[in-house]
Amino acid sequence: ESGAQRDVDGRPAWMRSLSSTASEWLRLVPERLHQLKRTAENIKDPLYRFYEREVNIGVKLLRDVRAGLAAVIDCCEARRKLTNELRELINDLTKGIIPQSWRRYRVPPGLNVIQWIADFSERVRQLQKVVDAASGGGANELKRLRVWLGGLFIPEAFITASRQYVSQANHWSLEELQLEVTVSDPDGSSPQADADDCSFVISGLQLQGARCVCNKLELTSTITTNLPLTSLKWTRI
Repeated sequence: ESGAQRDVDGRPAWMRSLSSTASEWLRLVPERLHQLKRTAENIKDPLYRFYEREVNIGVKLLRDVRAGLAAVIDCCEARRKLTNELRELINDLTKGIIPQSWRRYRVPPGLNVIQWIADFSERVRQLQKVVDAASGGGANELKRLRVWLGGLFIPEAFITASRQYVSQANHWSLEELQLEVTVSDPDGSSPQADADDCSFVISGLQLQGARCVCNKLELTSTITTNLPLTSLKWTRI
């Protein structure tokens, strides 16, 4: 690298750039995520057990992401020695690749590290709302939350937990339950999604190649359509 590309401190341009970028990512990512407080009562709740697993994943990954970014900044600022693990992390971040150690849940193919950081930050913020709800009103408040399903680390486990919740609350067999999906229209021409004792409100869903009008699918030339609030309801057969 030519001298013109180096600062007065002798660092290469890519290192100065990475230090600045990592610092910005560190500001974007939430500083902390509190854990749920388990009690003898709330551990009986299937939804609570699900969210506890989600929060635990988020707490550990957030800690590792922030520690990794801080280590990268320290290395770029010559405050830390380079290790093999840190070298691999720096190589991935410089190329815009999501580090392998951060890949602990499914993401769309082709997602770059900048997009991953923004997406992960929103996931952590949703989990903090879960923690706040449980702290303020106990496990019962978890049922009332509007859930960004795609923002969960293991979204399919939420469906399982919601089914177990309804089964347990109503003393119904799991085999007796079937799932009904109701999509509310943004113009108010159909009932808005609401959470009754057997329903859960979901946000952030998308349809590909179709749209939903009056809870019925219609083909469309639009590649993706954002759905308004959607209700998942378990009914007894």
